[in-house]
Amino acid sequence: MNVQVSRDFSKQLGLYLGVENLLNTRQAAPIVAASAPQDLFDAHFDASLVYGPIFGRMVYGGLRWRILPPEDTAH
Repeated sequence: MNVQVSRDFSKQLGLYLGVENLLNTRQAAPIVAASAPQDLFDAHFDASLVYGPIFGRMVYGGLRWRILPPEDTAH
């Protein structure tokens, strides 16, 4: 689960906060068939197929500063 909340204070300034992997779920062995060094040559081993989250919860935030605010096109 991911969530992000944004708030614009003006046409030029906004703030956002978010959380990725909200439930802090991690896979114990995300790469299939990578349990032993000899498995690296197994037909089922593929390091590009990670099937689950490998990082824990990540919280982020930021500031959006629009140098050129959008023009009002209504006439």
